[in-house]
Amino acid sequence: MSPLDHLAVLRRRIDETDRAIVGLLAARRAIVAEMRALKVAHDLPRLDGAREDTMRRALCEEAARLGVPDALVLGVLEAVLIDSRALVEDPRAVQSATSGDS
Repeated sequence: MSPLDHLAVLRRRIDETDRAIVGLLAARRAIVAEMRALKVAHDLPRLDGAREDTMRRALCEEAARLGVPDALVLGVLEAVLIDSRALVEDPRAVQSATSGDS
């Protein structure tokens, strides 16, 4: 296989991985929407800072095990948490999370 062919294969693998990441984000948003409905129905607190801190620690440990920089994991997690908080606070955002419109 030529270097350019090999590069094309690697780029396709990156594209597949990126699409998988987007799929995981969509799945996570749907779960957050379901959690929001449960919390609203049972008058539970919408946000849990202690849980977020626990997630940060656990994901940094997993990142270290896999050789992924903490800063990368924490940056992605922060973006995900910002989105999750928005979903929890804004019912219109939840509708778009469950309908696939974003």
